[in-house]
Amino acid sequence: MKWRFLDEKKSGFDVSMFPRVMFNITQKSVRRDLAEDGTGFQIPFQVAKTFRRFHADAEFGPLGRSEWIYGIVGGMELAKTTMLMADLHGTSCVNFTRDVLTVNIGLRHQLTEARILIASIGHELRDPDQARFFIGSLGVQLLY
Repeated sequence: MKWRFLDEKKSGFDVSMFPRVMFNITQKSVRRDLAEDGTGFQIPFQVAKTFRRFHADAEFGPLGRSEWIYGIVGGMELAKTTMLMADLHGTSCVNFTRDVLTVNIGLRHQLTEARILIASIGHELRDPDQARFFIGSLGVQLLY
């Protein structure tokens, strides 16, 4: 659940936060070294601004007790309901060592007033373990 406590229409930009709890349903990804074992907690903050057809977004916040999450997103409206996006996303230890940096491109398409399709594909640019993966996601955002 995302809580937007400043809205662009009233204050000139959006500011929101969305706490997340992450856990593995199965241990298969952990055994294959694709995911970390255990439960994680994030509370990233986002700041966003629209400039006509272009959108900019920055994200930052703690990832558990010893890591940071950060990123920037740029988007361009292709049509009233469709946006092309690019994302540079990173995680790092608190002292900014062991930095993992990922680039994604994606699409955001409004299906209905309350449902948005989000799809992306990306690749790790920098990983201290040199384990570079292609990643992808597909989901539906529900608005209430």
